[in-house]
Amino acid sequence: LALVPRRPAFAIAAVALVLVSVGLGALIGGTDGGGDVRTLAGALESGRDGEVRLVVSGDRGDLEVEGLPPAPPGRVYQVWLKHKGVEAPQPTEALFVPAADGTASTGGLRLDDVEAVLVTDEPRGGSRTPTGTVALSVPVAS
Repeated sequence: LALVPRRPAFAIAAVALVLVSVGLGALIGGTDGGGDVRTLAGALESGRDGEVRLVVSGDRGDLEVEGLPPAPPGRVYQVWLKHKGVEAPQPTEALFVPAADGTASTGGLRLDDVEAVLVTDEPRGGSRTPTGTVALSVPVAS
């Protein structure tokens, strides 16, 4: 190292640090290899102003909502997946209560063969079949 000027050694160290950082970023926050990320728009069924987005990457989706009213007393919101060719929507483990400002999000929804994502109000702990009112829906284009 005594024969190598300090600036080139610093430049090499900086490049190595950047490469390691990029590699770690790909490992920690990498994609599932699903390709493009797309955002699908949905609607609040109550006619209220707000936004509903389903951010899709590969076969996974993250639901983001703004302007969602509170669930009725003693109830929570539950996410349902309407699969192609299946009449009844299938329950998910995704239960949530929106923040005071009406925002909410839930992630990791498996969207294989799903034609729509629905949210209903359900008893705390969720339901096996929908019992509440549909609060929002997002069509999932194939």
